Amino acid sequence: MNKNQSVACILISFNPTATTLHKTIQTIAVNNVYIIVIDNGSINQSDIKKIVSDTKSAELILLDQNEGIATAQNRGIKIAIEKGYDLIWLSDQDTLYPSDFKTKMLSAVANMTQEEYERLAVLSPSFFNKTQNKMEQIINLAPTIKRSMPMPGLNKATHVISSGMLIPVGVFQQIGLKRDDFFIDWVDIEWCWRAVYKYNLNIFVNGDVIIEHSLGDEFKKFLGIKFTLRSPFRHYFMTRNAIYLALWSDLLPVMPRVEIIFRTLIRIVLFPLIAPDRKIEHLKAITKGFWDGLVNNLGPKH
Repeated sequence: MNKNQSVACILISFNPTATTLHKTIQTIAVNNVYIIVIDNGSINQSDIKKIVSDTKSAELILLDQNEGIATAQNRGIKIAIEKGYDLIWLSDQDTLYPSDFKTKMLSAVANMTQEEYERLAVLSPSFFNKTQNKMEQIINLAPTIKRSMPMPGLNKATHVISSGMLIPVGVFQQIGLKRDDFFIDWVDIEWCWRAVYKYNLNIFVNGDVIIEHSLGDEFKKFLGIKFTLRSPFRHYFMTRNAIYLALWSDLLPVMPRVEIIFRTLIRIVLFPLIAPDRKIEHLKAITKGFWDGLVNNLGPKH
C-alpha cells in the first residue's frame, strides 16, 4: 500500500459553538485534506458558512432540518466517492486532531499487507474523552466482553466512535452505508458490527494517534460510578436503538445482547433520578425509546 492515497474528511455539524467548530476545522485543515461539512439544519448556519468559506479546500452542504447523523454522513460519503477519494475520514464537530493525524494514519495503512488492507473496515485513532478527562478503552465483544487500554501500534476492536474513522471507500460498496432509520446513537456501532460479524472485516485502533473528543453533554456520579448524561432527545435514541440491536439484530453474540439490555435497564431507572433537570422528560423519552425498540418501531421520530 502507499502513503499517497487521497483523503476527504466529512464533518457533521448541528448547532455547534462557532469557536469550537472553527478550532476543530483548523485541526483538520492543517492535515491537508479536502473537507466536506454537512450541516444538519443548525440555527447558526451563517456562522458555519463563514467558517467554511474561510477554510481552504472545503465545501458546505446545508440541510434544511436535522436529518440525523446517519443521513448526513451518508450524504457526505456519497459526495466523497463521486469526487474519487480513496479514503474517508469521519468527524464530529468538537473533535481535535493532531497536525500529523493523516500522516500517521496513512503510514499505518501503508504498512499493512495487501490482504490486511482488503480486510480493513476502519482504522481509528485512540481518543481522550474530554468530558471525563480520561483515555477511553478499546472494546472487543466476542467471545466475552473485553475492555483494554490502547497499546502502541494496531489494536483490534469490535467497534469505535465515528470521530477519526478512516475508511477505504470500497468498504461502503461491500457492506453498505449507515442506517438512516437509526437517526443518531448506535449508528456507527451498528455499522462496525455489520463489518465485523457479517462480513468478517477488521477494525483497528491506532495506539500511536490520539484525538480529543467530548463524549456526552456532562456526567454525574452515582455510587462512585460516572454516568454520561445527554438530552432527553438523545436518551430516546440511545435506548430505542440499543434495545432494537439487543433483541432484533442478527449481528451480535449472546453476551453483548445481555449486557446491552442490562445497561439499558439501569439507564431507565437511574438517568431520570440523576438528571439535573427535566426529570419527567428524561423518564418519558427513555421509556418510549424502550417500547419502540421492543416492538421494532424505528425511524427518525421522537
